[in-house]
This record gives sequence, C-alpha cells and structure tokens, in this order.
Amino acid sequence: MSDELQFAHYPFEGEDPPESWEITALNNVLENIRPGFASGQHNKDGEGIPHLRPMNISPSGSIDLSEVLYVQGDNSLRLRRGDVLFNNTNSPAWVGKTTLIETDDELAFSNHMTRLRISSAVDPKFIAKQLHFLCSQGYFRHHCKKHVNQASIATEFLSRCVPVRIPPAPEQRRIVAKIEALQERSRRAREALSEVGSLLEQFRQSVLAAAFRIHADVGKIKTRRGVPKDVLFPDHFRKPLYPSSWYLASVGDLLHLGMLIDIKDGNHGSNHPQTSQFTPEGLPFITASQVLDYRIDYETAPKVSGEPLAKLRVGFAEVGDVVLTHKGTVGRTAINTEPCVLTPQTTYYRCQTECIDPTYLMYYLSSPVFQEQLASVMSQTTRNFVPISEQYLLFILVPHINEQHTIAAVLNASFDHLRELANASKGAHAQLDQLDQAILAKAFRGELVPQDPSDEPASVLLERIRAQREQQAEATEKTFKMRRRNKMEKKSSGLASQRRPLAEVLAAKGQPMPPEQLLTEAGYDDGSIEDFYLELREEMKKGRIREDRPSEGNVMLEAAKQ
Repeated sequence: MSDELQFAHYPFEGEDPPESWEITALNNVLENIRPGFASGQHNKDGEGIPHLRPMNISPSGSIDLSEVLYVQGDNSLRLRRGDVLFNNTNSPAWVGKTTLIETDDELAFSNHMTRLRISSAVDPKFIAKQLHFLCSQGYFRHHCKKHVNQASIATEFLSRCVPVRIPPAPEQRRIVAKIEALQERSRRAREALSEVGSLLEQFRQSVLAAAFRIHADVGKIKTRRGVPKDVLFPDHFRKPLYPSSWYLASVGDLLHLGMLIDIKDGNHGSNHPQTSQFTPEGLPFITASQVLDYRIDYETAPKVSGEPLAKLRVGFAEVGDVVLTHKGTVGRTAINTEPCVLTPQTTYYRCQTECIDPTYLMYYLSSPVFQEQLASVMSQTTRNFVPISEQYLLFILVPHINEQHTIAAVLNASFDHLRELANASKGAHAQLDQLDQAILAKAFRGELVPQDPSDEPASVLLERIRAQREQQAEATEKTFKMRRRNKMEKKSSGLASQRRPLAEVLAAKGQPMPPEQLLTEAGYDDGSIEDFYLELREEMKKGRIREDRPSEGNVMLEAAKQ
C-alpha cells in the first residue's frame, strides 16, 4: 500500500501550513509500528506486568492506571519512555485516543493498542498530541472500520494514510512547551471549578439547616403498625429548640389532624408492572432515579398504560404533592407538577395547603433535621429503606402558614441563585474544553508560537530521516545476506560431509531410480542441485552410471555393471 493521505474530515483540510512545515504520512517519521498482544490470563492482583488497554488512556490523552490488569511476562513486546501509544480499537467516538509513555516502568500493551516508535529527529510528544487532537475532532471516527459494538483503525491506514503536520524540530519543542504551559493553567482552573459543586452543596445544606434549625439528637425510632396517633417525642432525643408559635408533630399526628391529607407509596406485589409491560407513551412511573435537584424527570421515567395501569390501586400522585424517595436513594424531594404514579421507591405527601405549604415541606424533608431522622431509621437495617410505617413516626416542624410561605420564598430564591452558579460552573467547564481544543488547533496550524527563520525546514529533516532509513536498510540487507551466505555455506559444508557417492547409492539400491530420488538419497538438497548434476555427469563420463529413457520425458539411472 502506497502513502495515500486521507484528508476527508481532516480538521485542517485545504489549509496550507507555514512554509517551513511539511505534511506527510505518519510512516515517514516512524522507526517502527507494532500492535500489542491479546491475553486471556489477566489478573488484578499485581502479579506480572501491567497490560495497558483502551481504558488506560483517558479522554484527555493521559495515562490512567486507576484500573489495571496484569499479565505474566511471556511476551517480549514492551513499551519504553518516548513511545506513542495509539488506541486502535474502541467505540467510534474514542478510537484513536493517543498518549505518550513518560515512565521507565515495564509496561506491556494489548492488541487493541498500537505502539508507535518515533524517529529520534521528531518530538514524540508533538506527534502524540497531534494524533489525540485528530481523535477529538472526529477524524478517526469517520475513517474507522465499524464492527459490532466497536470500531478499529488498521495499522496500515494509520501509518500510510493519516496526515501529520511536521514543523522544524526546534519549533516542535517550542509548540509542546507552549501547549503544556497553557494546559497547566487550564488544569488548575478545572480543579478550582471541580470544587464548586461540593461547595454549593455545603451551602445548600447550611441554608436548609439555618431555615430549620433544631438541636435534636436523633435516636432509634420504634416501628408500629397502622397510622399511630399521639406519638410522643422520644425521651432520648434532645428537645428541639423552635419558636413557641411553631408546632412539632409526627407525620402520623399530622395525618390525624388533617394537616396532611395522605401519604402513600407505589404498588407492591403482583400489581407492580413488569419491565416488559412498559410502553412508549402512558402515565409516568416515578422511581427514585427520576427525583433529582428538587425536580422530577418525567421524560425519562418508564411509562405504563392499558391493563398494567388499570391494575394499579395506589400511588397516584396529584399536582402539588411532595414526593420523597424512601428506597435505594433515600431523601430526595420534589414537588409533583403533572399526573403520575409512584413506584415502591417513592412516597407522596399530600398537604392541606391551608395548613402546610408544599414547597416548605419539600425543603423541610431535605433539611439536615429530617435527613438525620431518615438516617437513624436506615441505621437499624442493612438496606437503604424507610417504609411508610417508619415515616409515620418521623417529626415535622410546622410554623404558621404565613411563615412557611416566607421561608419557602427565601429558599426558592436562594436555590435559584445556587442553580445559576452551578450552571455557570458547567458553562466554564465547557469553555475550558473549547479553549483546550482551540489551543491545539492553533498549535497544529502553526499559529501558537512564531516561526524562526533560522530553524532547519521540516523538508530537510524529513529528507535526513529518509536517507538514514535507506542507509539503515542497506546495512540491514548486507548483514542479512552475509548471515544467509554464511549459514548456507555452513550447511553446504555439513551436507557435503554427509553425501554418498552416486554410483555407490545406485549399486546399493540394486535397481534404477529417477534423478530426483537419487539426489535425495545421496544427501543433496535444493541448495546443492548444481553440485549433484556436476557429479552425475562425471560419473556418467567414467562409465559408473548408466542412463536409460524407457519413455519420453522419463529418465532412470542405474549403476553400471563392472
């Protein structure tokens, strides 16, 4: 296969590089290219050598050893410092991930990875970053061969068809240094942004704690059947501190007082629909995973309709109900905004709105005050589960309805601001990603650092690499021929000492034989055919061997009678 550069979907298609640069096939800057080896004898116990696989190259193009499999050292293929490691098989989106090996540790690599050993005249880090940039821009996604559940880039295509831009050697080093300096600033910004989420969550909890400050030492809550009435605050709890106008009552008592109209979870047992009974359209079936950030994701919820829906008896949430997740992921809350039916993972709290503001209740159920009570119940079991029977025994602080409205309004405003900050953080992350790609695009266009007229042009560098490879190839060929000749001579010498006189072989046989048979039985081989026929002619001249042609094209040899 000749070098036929493929520019379709190339990020710089139609753009000329600086005058001192060259565009060439990857093959022209390689010492060698090798895929790794498969192994069915992996272990995670650290026995043997790390065997790098696609997951060990991160999306950012760095080595990720958080999950490593090991193999015994029964294959000699290894990586060394300065090798470029290319992911040749992955999903279409990630085939082509590339990294540079910057360690002296002994590392092997799987058949889904390709080792590129770059010419010493070219900076391998420059090549690694350029190939990974092509991956991020979708070049390999468009050129990969697609298989079932995966895609691949062939070694031949990678080496001969992928265009790489080569600047002068000193400029390569300047570009790499500039990229790394800018990426380090980007990395520090990302680290700072990554802390924003946890800081916002801490602030959210502190806001809720301030709104519902109660100094309760939550202990074990005793389980009872039915809806209990006149539930006493446990003696082993510290009495909560709250304004005298506020009311502290259990969920069960609030139900008896009519301040809560109902609480109910979803259908259990045989009425619960099977996964195969879900339909594209129908009533949303709300699991714990659909409740997040005080909202319900109705779009991703499973849908029920027809007979499975008709079998459901309970759990039909109304608009305005407060939904609490009580199984699996416990303690998330939201206000229901459209008709739906709950699963056994979620509970609705239906409020008498003249007494309890649903928004106030949603925030209260998310507060540390109430979350500690949920945690106390779960601590008594091995599961993340707070059944309805236990929820009846949990306590809720109920201020005057006007105070509830005020608290709910303040919390809404605070949480809206927190969401704006979180969205701004996400936007900043996205902008950093775009900035990183823009930096790399400028780098490989030749716009990141200025060109130096005194630098040796890349064309001279590539010609020197080509000449060195030709010299090396000639030297290798000479060495090979010399070794082959020595081997043949040695073999010929050894065989010569084992050869038997032709006439003697025929005499011992006692019957005619064709030349081919005589050649073999006398100890000659394909490399000494000429020697065989020279001796045969001599023996026939001396009259020791006689030739007979019983038919056209058929020659038989026999020993002459003395």
